[in-house]
Amino acid sequence: MENIADIAVRKLNGVSNMEELKKGPFCGGEAGVKMEYKHNIGWTIWCECKKCYAESSGYCPDLTNKNIALGNIEKCKKLAIEAWNRRVEE
Repeated sequence: MENIADIAVRKLNGVSNMEELKKGPFCGGEAGVKMEYKHNIGWTIWCECKKCYAESSGYCPDLTNKNIALGNIEKCKKLAIEAWNRRVEE
């Protein structure tokens, strides 16, 4: 049986994030949504520029309840995108 984290990573990778993400704030490069397991924190979702590797804040979804885990992932993805798209001049 697949664990919820593997399903979540596949879900994030299978969705086109380009149309909702602004270009990188420093270099204008293309950005993407990332999700990775960090041993001292757990699963973290953030946005990152593919050119200069600038990053947004990271958000950690609660995956302990499988009935709401995918909703928590979507919520954290949305927060990461909002953080990435925030600009000082706006």
